[in-house]
Parts: sequence; structure tokens; C-alpha cells
Amino acid sequence: MNMVVLAAKIGFDRYDLIGTSPGGLMGIALAGIENSPIRRLVVNDVAPEIPYSALNRIAAYGGHHAKFPDLESVERHLQLTLALFAPMTGDDWTRMAMNSTRKVDNHYLLHQYAEIFRNVSYFVLFTNVDLWRQWDNIECPVLILRGKDLDFLTKRLFDRVKERLPRAETIEFEGVGHTPTLNAASQIRAIMDWLE
Repeated sequence: MNMVVLAAKIGFDRYDLIGTSPGGLMGIALAGIENSPIRRLVVNDVAPEIPYSALNRIAAYGGHHAKFPDLESVERHLQLTLALFAPMTGDDWTRMAMNSTRKVDNHYLLHQYAEIFRNVSYFVLFTNVDLWRQWDNIECPVLILRGKDLDFLTKRLFDRVKERLPRAETIEFEGVGHTPTLNAASQIRAIMDWLE
């Protein structure tokens, strides 16, 4: 795992991990191995399996190759395709538009790698993501974050992760879909309180 190599290179034997979406899956996989280096795990809005509908939605908006005449157009596109992200202020959307694009000639393109989205479309959608064995093996403290308006960590999956790892602690955010952005003071404070 690249994360293990990175941690070893910078001299960390044990560390806390906060993982959102694919980062959460990596965290589950890593925390579930024998002699895991994960000290505490925060899993943001993902479970050991992913509903097909959620993968399909990501594949549908990923790999967007449109040319945008200005950053305002990029911002409108992001607000439409990532509407479930919350909380997001106007400044947050503007910053995301600036950080998600590159200017080419007289237009803007999204920073995306077509190969990644091709892999999602052709392979991931037909692969059964199953990390339940790793989830069952987790020994470190776990905090599960969930936005209530979502299709990744559904209520059914949320109940199942709690049943399979009953000592895990949970926090749900109202009015938030996939994914809680962890940029609001209330969300940051909740994580910091748990880690402390």
C-alpha cells in the first residue's frame, strides 16, 4: 500500500487516519490488517461496500471534458454535479472552481484524469467492493461520519456497520449528502473532540 510506504518514509509507525470516500475505503483496508499502523480511524460517508447506484452516479459525472469560458461557468457546473456536498458556502464553491481547473488558451478545463474515470466506468462498476472481512478485523477506535441525505452510506449500510462493529462511534449530519465536506466548524469540532 502506498500509504504504508509514505508513512514509513516520513517516520510514522502509528497514526490517525481520516478517510473520505475512497480514502475511507483505504482506511478500512489498512485498519483491518494484522498489526495495523492505524491508531484511530475516522471513516467519512462510506461503508465496506458501495451501492451500485452511488458508483453509477460518480461514473456519470466523472470524466467531464467540457470547455468552460470562465470560472463562473465552472462553479455552476460543480454546484450542479456536486449538489450533495455540504456545507458549502459561495466562497467554498469559488475556491473549488479555482482549484479544480486549469486554463488552456481562452477556456478552462477540469483537472481530471480520463484513465481514472475509464477504470471506474469499465471496471469498478462491475466489481463488488467488499471490505467486510477487514471491517470485522478492525481493533482500533473508529468514528463513522454520515450525511443523512446520501446514497453511499445508506441507512441500511449504516445500521449494518454499527451492528458488525458495535463499539464504533457515529455522528450524523443533517441536510448533508455525499459527502460531508469537513470544512464547517461544527464538523471539524466534532472530529477534534473525538480525537482528543
